[in-house]
Amino acid sequence: MPRTWSTDLQSIFQAYRVRHSLDVYLNNGELLQLSRGYIERDTIVYNNWITAIDDLSASIEQSVDRVTVKCQNVNSELGFNLASNLRLLDYAVANYGKQYQSVRNPALIEDFPNVFPGVLANAEVDETRFQFEFVVDYESLGNIIALRGMSPKCWWTYKNGIECTSTSSLTTCPKTRAGCIERGAEKDFGGWEFFEEPTSSQPGTGGNQGGGIGGCFLGETLVWTPDGEIPIGELSHRFANGKRSIWSFDPATGEISEDEIEAVWVQQITGFFTLGFESGKVNVSAPHRFLTDFGRFSPADDFRRNDTTKALDDLRLIDSKLLSIKWNSDKTETVFNLRVKKNRTYFANKFAVSNSKTPNDF
Repeated sequence: MPRTWSTDLQSIFQAYRVRHSLDVYLNNGELLQLSRGYIERDTIVYNNWITAIDDLSASIEQSVDRVTVKCQNVNSELGFNLASNLRLLDYAVANYGKQYQSVRNPALIEDFPNVFPGVLANAEVDETRFQFEFVVDYESLGNIIALRGMSPKCWWTYKNGIECTSTSSLTTCPKTRAGCIERGAEKDFGGWEFFEEPTSSQPGTGGNQGGGIGGCFLGETLVWTPDGEIPIGELSHRFANGKRSIWSFDPATGEISEDEIEAVWVQQITGFFTLGFESGKVNVSAPHRFLTDFGRFSPADDFRRNDTTKALDDLRLIDSKLLSIKWNSDKTETVFNLRVKKNRTYFANKFAVSNSKTPNDF
């Protein structure tokens, strides 16, 4: 069924067509501005936008739900920050006129004809380019205009990634973030959760701040054992049949030794990183910790351009540099993690990683 647009919506699209910049807001309040045109670096001229504003306005008018924005990565740091911080990305806004009072509250923007909000997803970056998908948020936009002077209803109602606000039209809404937290209602209304935040299921809560199974790997990830490299997705069956030997390493010294698997964890997640290092790639959930230096682990979503992690090379640990990163925000996958008896570590696609994390782990 074709969409029909109000006059207000049409004016927004017409206004958007003449815009030459895209303002990307982060949940932490930071603003990144991307402009159409060119940048000159060391006598070389780069096109800042390969495709963006023109394609975006055309896609909106054609009712396409998302469009890929591609940029040459003339600012590699920006590109990597966009990719690895995608869970902080909210809206792309065309040439907004008045100051945001809340980075997640489009209802507080007074000049709607100059604004088009959308959710960003699936950022990807390497040494020469970065790109992300701009998800056109038609439903939210329609509700913003219909409720002019109020906010859209909360994410829990509309399922569109827009956070509820202190002026929600839901009579049962606690109205403020403090009220949500006090009543323990933030999960009920969904209004204070990140749209792209990876979700997990039991048996563990995951994350780097507490217990649970922590980060995980997709099933094809190879784990190094005395029997060779085995896909982590096959270790549950081997574990049940008594095959529990694995190679691990001392995180303080890098010394490699034979160890024992104590548990194999399985869960579903939505959203994972594809990290490309000099020594290979790995698909991993955001909180999984990598050995970045002896005695120090860092979660996957902390990596930046040229960061290194320890990787196995001919029975020794070497530094492997990060070359590319992609945040797959739309994909739901079955993932796996291990608990290792002695060192609490193992090798995944030859990368030195921590096992399932508890508060007492290294």
